[in-house]
Amino acid sequence: MHHQNTGFEQCAGGHATALDDILVTAELAKRPQREPNFEAENRALVALAGQWASEPETILHALVEAAIELCGAGTAGISLLEQSADGDELFRWAALAGVHEAHVFGTTPRRFSPCGTCIDRDAPQLYAHPARYFTYFEPLDPPIIEGLVIPFYADGQAAGTIWIVSHDTQRQFDLEDVRIMTSLAQFTAASWQVSSARRAAETNARRARQAEHALRINEQRCRIALTHSPLMVFNQDTDLRYTWIYNSIWEFPPNKALGQQDKEVLEHWDDIQVLDSIKRKVLETGVGSRREVRIHHSGSDHFYDLTIEPLRDDGERIVGITAAAFDITARVRAEEQAQQHLVKLAHMARLNLATEMASGLAHELNQPLAAIINYSDACLVSLRSGKIDPDVLIKTLEEVTSLGLRAGEIIHHLRKLVRKEEIHHCAVAINALIEEVVRLGEIEARQHRVQVQLNLAPALPTVYVANIQIQQVVLNLMRNSIEAMSDTMGGARELTIQTVAAEDNAVEVMVSDTGPGLSADALDRVFYPYFTTKSSGMGLGLSISKSIIEAHGGRLWATTNPDQGATFHFTLPASQSQ
Repeated sequence: MHHQNTGFEQCAGGHATALDDILVTAELAKRPQREPNFEAENRALVALAGQWASEPETILHALVEAAIELCGAGTAGISLLEQSADGDELFRWAALAGVHEAHVFGTTPRRFSPCGTCIDRDAPQLYAHPARYFTYFEPLDPPIIEGLVIPFYADGQAAGTIWIVSHDTQRQFDLEDVRIMTSLAQFTAASWQVSSARRAAETNARRARQAEHALRINEQRCRIALTHSPLMVFNQDTDLRYTWIYNSIWEFPPNKALGQQDKEVLEHWDDIQVLDSIKRKVLETGVGSRREVRIHHSGSDHFYDLTIEPLRDDGERIVGITAAAFDITARVRAEEQAQQHLVKLAHMARLNLATEMASGLAHELNQPLAAIINYSDACLVSLRSGKIDPDVLIKTLEEVTSLGLRAGEIIHHLRKLVRKEEIHHCAVAINALIEEVVRLGEIEARQHRVQVQLNLAPALPTVYVANIQIQQVVLNLMRNSIEAMSDTMGGARELTIQTVAAEDNAVEVMVSDTGPGLSADALDRVFYPYFTTKSSGMGLGLSISKSIIEAHGGRLWATTNPDQGATFHFTLPASQSQ
């Protein structure tokens, strides 16, 4: 929102549009406010804290990139207030990201600019089509539709603004954007103050004591800015003793840990060993690390997103570590609950699957049971007549046994499918898993005159999965293909299951059919909950299957075949031991 032309007086004089015509700040309170995404916001704050610690010179650019990501803006920037050579105040575009980032370091006059109005009114300001008044914006392409400007201060004085603009009439800012940008403005003020203090210390050694004092003040201001963020930021020396701590997530005073190691602060030896290993590796290699860790304190387990970077002196010698720990306990608990919900939902889907297959299974069971009765009657007739041919009797009883095993195998597979049990993951051979579940799926395939073909690649790596859930996915994909071909008139009805080695150390499974295929609209929506192309069914099978595959770290998608039918693909990562 800057322009190097300073002929603004002519733009202002006699202009048909007044400033109040483009100021629409009052509309913020009337607009619907979108739901906060605290997880994304906290991730951004953790990343900014790490960036601040490791590369403070790039923190302003990182802030405007975060503004674009969190607010969905087209362009974002930071304007710093400075004085020109002739004594006039102006705003300089110190950091810029997005559509108009090529205009970085441009300027606008303090007394005729959106940023100047924001500073004058000492509050966030929302502008609509600002080029109608600030005409030096007219050459910008794409134009600015809306601009939200937030002031920030240093030492009680206006230092500049952080702002976002939209280039799309559909994107209107709301109070959630104001909240996010105000938080980023506080971070900008603190980081800018720290950066200014560091530059002063580097350029003027004679004022080292004053610079150190400024840094201490700025650290205090940083703590204030971060008070409402669930963060713990700390430094440790090469002996891993705490030298500085900012803490808003732990129930012990920071001064209690200064000069101490983790073994004197933490409660559980396992936590101490894990943290010690991560930190010492950063000290030894000089390479930063980011991990999710569990720490027991205050009577329960807590989970943290921990980022650690080496701390270096002016000679690039490693003198310790600097780290930021963000409390992700709420997110981890939510993921655990989501996983439990998925397990319950998958079990309900398996019960529904078994119900839908019940008539076909009953027919498949009826054949061997009827044959067993007939063979048994024949044996009884032979025994009662006294005319017994041992060879015939043995052959008949062997056939009875074979038929009984066949019926038992069907019941065994059905029981495994519907059984409600705790889900266990283990390394399994994908081909063996498929061969087992195909025995159950082939029953319905035969009844619909569908030929099942297996094309399983040899020597595939094992996959670490919950066996019954992946079998549920394969069976569901088989039944979808069988149902798709059930109305096919003429032509072969073929269902092919293929396995291959995929990229990134994964295994890919493909279930193909020769049915009518999927329309472009169906390809886009086939995995949506409650979407179905069938006359019956709830439309949850594919949605649940997709959730199961993604929970295993894989991907499920569909394609249309070049000649006829459709193919459903899914990938699973290979076991890490391979």
